Amino acid sequence: MKIFWKFFSISLLVIALLLIIGSAVFNWNHVDSHPSVAELRNRMQNENPPQMQEIPVAIRLSGNFLSSLLAGFLTLYLLPNRIANITRKLIAGKKSWKIFLTGIMTGTVFVAIASGSFLSFVTFPLFFILILLLFLMVWLGYVAISLRVGANLQHKSGWFPNSPLLAFGVAHLLFFALLQVPVLNIITIFVLSSLGAGAVIATRLGSTQRWSLQALKEGSL
Repeated sequence: MKIFWKFFSISLLVIALLLIIGSAVFNWNHVDSHPSVAELRNRMQNENPPQMQEIPVAIRLSGNFLSSLLAGFLTLYLLPNRIANITRKLIAGKKSWKIFLTGIMTGTVFVAIASGSFLSFVTFPLFFILILLLFLMVWLGYVAISLRVGANLQHKSGWFPNSPLLAFGVAHLLFFALLQVPVLNIITIFVLSSLGAGAVIATRLGSTQRWSLQALKEGSL
C-alpha cells in the first residue's frame, strides 16, 4: 500500500509541476495578470512614456509561489499552536459541511458589513480593516488545510514523516497548481476560503476557547 501512495504522491507532484509550467508557457490564468508599468502611467497621466516590458509570466509565477510558500513557513513558526488547533478541528470535524457553511456565512457577513461601512466617510476605514481580517482568517485556515493535506500524504506514502514544513510545501504546490487552471481556480479559491475561514471561526481563531462574553462580565457592576 505504501508503494501505491508513493507512486500516487509523485504523480500528483509531476502533474502539479506540468500545470504550473503550462500556465507559464501558455499563460492560461489571466486572473492574476497585471498591466505593465507603461499602461499604468498612461492611465494616470494620459501621456505616452517609453514602453516598458511586462513582467514575464514565469518570473511572476515563481515570485508568487515562493513568497506565499515563505509566508506559510513564517505563519507555521509564529502561530504553531493555533495552526495545530485548526488542523485538529479539520481532522476531528466529521461534519465538514458545517465548517464549510460557517465559512460562507462568515465571508458574507464580513463583506456585507465592509460594504456598508464603505458608504460612510466616518466608517470608511472599517472596509479595509474587515477585509484584512477576513483575509487573515482565510490565510490561517489555508495554512492549516495545506498542513493537513500534506501530512496525510506523508503518512500514507511514508515520505519524510513528521516534517510540517515539507507537508505544507507539498500541499501548497498542489493547490498553487490548481489555481493556474481556468474555472478550476475559482472553485479552489471558494472551497479553500470557505473551509479555512469556517475552521478558524470554529476554533475561535485557533484558541479552541468557547465564544463567550464572560470576560466582559467579570468585574462589571
